Amino acid sequence: MTEAAKAFITPLSLQAVSGYPVSDSLLDPAAEAAMGHIELGKWADLVILAPATADLIARVAAGMANDLVSTICLATPAPVAVLPAMNPADVPCRCHAA
Repeated sequence: MTEAAKAFITPLSLQAVSGYPVSDSLLDPAAEAAMGHIELGKWADLVILAPATADLIARVAAGMANDLVSTICLATPAPVAVLPAMNPADVPCRCHAA
């Protein structure tokens, strides 16, 4: 879960609704002993980035890994589905094309 996502819903609320644990930190000491981001990437059959901010889309497209979500995207062999969350007027901009 990214910092931007936490502005919309808390990790605890998402965990309560989904019934699954929510990871929100790249440097979680308990998870990183087992390379948590790599394990999460292997576990997924599909990674869904929703809602994906323009910032997250740009970071993932550039191969940056500065938070848990972008690091999982680099580590996973699974397909990554991106569902943009942006103003419809911005969507035609070629800067968002991959």
